Amino acid sequence: MKSVFLNLDKIRIGDFSLGVTAIIILLLLRKLKDLKLQNSNKFLKSFLWIVATGRNALVVLISSTIAYYTCQNKDACPLILTGKVKSGLPEFQLPQFKTTILNANGTETAQNYSAMLEELGPSMIILPIIAVLGNVAISKAFGGAGISPTRELVALSLSNICGSFFSSIPVTGSFSRSAVNHASGVRTPIGGFYTSALVLLALGLLTPYFQYIPKASLSAVIISAVIFMIEFEVIKPLWRCSRRELLPGAITFVVSLAVGVEIGLLLGVGADVAFLVYRVARPVLTVNKLSTTHGISYILIRPKHSSLYFPAIEWVRTGISKALETHGSAPVILDCSNVHDFDFTAGRGIGALNKELIRMNIPLFLLKASKEIIVILKESTNADIPTLEQPDDLETVLEQSPDYEPYLQVMVPLVANPNHGNADNEHDKKN
Repeated sequence: MKSVFLNLDKIRIGDFSLGVTAIIILLLLRKLKDLKLQNSNKFLKSFLWIVATGRNALVVLISSTIAYYTCQNKDACPLILTGKVKSGLPEFQLPQFKTTILNANGTETAQNYSAMLEELGPSMIILPIIAVLGNVAISKAFGGAGISPTRELVALSLSNICGSFFSSIPVTGSFSRSAVNHASGVRTPIGGFYTSALVLLALGLLTPYFQYIPKASLSAVIISAVIFMIEFEVIKPLWRCSRRELLPGAITFVVSLAVGVEIGLLLGVGADVAFLVYRVARPVLTVNKLSTTHGISYILIRPKHSSLYFPAIEWVRTGISKALETHGSAPVILDCSNVHDFDFTAGRGIGALNKELIRMNIPLFLLKASKEIIVILKESTNADIPTLEQPDDLETVLEQSPDYEPYLQVMVPLVANPNHGNADNEHDKKN
């Protein structure tokens, strides 16, 4: 974006005019297939559909024809052309583990495999991850539901392994070319076979004519296809129901536009992962002070998430401390009915919390804890934290320990003895 504004004085009138005209034509032809004509015959409808669907190839073909007749003298050509393309197929051979680098001053430097790895450095790990992320993002954008990231990874890996035997550069899915395919009416993977056949045919027969394709027309095709991938309509419902998701989306969009798609994807995924880590470290806790059937008060702590890992334990301990400050001393029941994932370090944290509460003479109980959680707690703390199947079991457990007798002082309504009442009535009659 910076280079665009810094080079406004270098705009080429021919390329700019062709690019703008091609974009306008492509956008108009895109609307052509939605045009409903009354009393029109089937031939006209079919003709309009073919023109609208094949608009990308049509624009490139017309602009190439214009360039062919106007650029016979290359020095006076008003357009930047694709240039000569080497014809023929690359030979099948083992991948080369050495290469020659052409320096800026024109000299050549030989590199072996270890020198290549040293020059690539950490990008050897980062670039494949970004390639997979991009491929999965493209698959979800155009493939809908049911996309398997594992299959995309395998397909991408096999493509690059096989391509290395034909001197291919490392490849991945392309947002722009996928958008062009989608805009041209491609709906199934069989479109790849047509593309491959045309590429092989073009490499064998049509390379002399590729040099006349204006780059402005190719840019217009890409721009007019990609612009409809920006879903502005999702901003309003996201703002209403899930504002958190707007931030990763905005980061990805802005950084991809300003810096590059790879960096934008990486930062967007990083922002979303940060939110996930925050949710794990700060689970939502529901705190209520309730009473059993016979009036014994207790504090119920219920995590809403299904996992309790070590980053969340300090948050849970803080939540219990605040609950005790707010509601006063009372038995604490940690509801584990929704907790399915529990790690060793979290068990140690619960054990430390239990010791703190014991010093305060406040009992800690687990409600509906699974066998896995009980085993982890026993192995990590060497302590048996009482487990309840229902809150009313609290009375029975408290009765078994004399230290918790103060919590059993419950107000029970007095019931008059019927025999005693009758004796008093007889005594009154005699008097």
